[in-house]
Amino acid sequence: MTASSRAYLPPAGPVFDRTAFGFTLSIDRCYREIRYDGADSSLNAVFNDRQKHEDPMMGYSVGLSLRKQRSLHWILEAGLRYTIRGYQYRSADKTFGPAIDTNYVTVTNVTQALDEILIRHQYRYVEVPLRLHYQFTAPVALSRRRRHCLGITLGVTVSTRYKFSNGEREVKRNQLPDQDLKISITPILSAGMEFYYSHRLRFYLDPTYQFALNDAAATTIRERLNSAGLQFGVIYRYR
Repeated sequence: MTASSRAYLPPAGPVFDRTAFGFTLSIDRCYREIRYDGADSSLNAVFNDRQKHEDPMMGYSVGLSLRKQRSLHWILEAGLRYTIRGYQYRSADKTFGPAIDTNYVTVTNVTQALDEILIRHQYRYVEVPLRLHYQFTAPVALSRRRRHCLGITLGVTVSTRYKFSNGEREVKRNQLPDQDLKISITPILSAGMEFYYSHRLRFYLDPTYQFALNDAAATTIRERLNSAGLQFGVIYRYR
């Protein structure tokens, strides 16, 4: 379900008419999209506070892929990668900081004034991206790609960093319950360029946008994890 464009810098060279494998690395700016139907009025303050104080965080994915070029135009590709996505909460308000969720770890017996609370949610996935490429041939060849990614959640780490007025910091970590997690289904939009090095080796660079079709966890406030990033890849034809 991905739409992408890719340009090959001249000389385009021979197509990969057989089988190739690749390595991919993506650096992503991740954020959470939250939705709430307002049915439980006691959660209004929590929802509004998260909308106000949540920030994007940096994540990444790394993995391998296997590509089969069926013709001059059509390419099939499947992969396996490890991904970290998520979001972070930044505030100096202890009332709607770690106290709003039992998954957060609160600070007790604090004698110093609290300057900032930074709560980072890191979702860890094993993902299986499936891609279908259609390649146009021209002086500079273009390709379009359809991609759909299935992610299996390995767990979620919640790290809470407290910064105090005297310069001291405190960091605590805990895990979200496994029963609250879900499998992720995410289409990816991308456009980029592929660089021909030899008849066996190519490199590509793709800006990407990834958005979830389903909620990341089973909570009252619905959350979907999205990201925008830059993906680097190496493709090698081994036969």
